[in-house]
Amino acid sequence: MKGVKKAVWNMDEKIITVLFESKKISLEKTRELLAEAGHGTDGLCAHKKTLKSLPKCCKYTRDK
Repeated sequence: MKGVKKAVWNMDEKIITVLFESKKISLEKTRELLAEAGHGTDGLCAHKKTLKSLPKCCKYTRDK
C-alpha cells in the first residue's frame, strides 16, 4: 500500500507493528486496512469474516 513502509507481525505477542508515512496515508486509513486484513487496532476491530480465514498463527482474541 502506498505510504506503508513496513509491517511486522509478532506471533508471540500477537501484535502487528506498522511503519507508515503520514503524508501519504493517514492513521485512520492504515487502521481500516489492518481491519480489512484481519488485525484489530485501537478503536477498530478486525473484520470477523477475514479474521476467521486467517491462519491459526495469526488468530487472536482481544481483551475487552
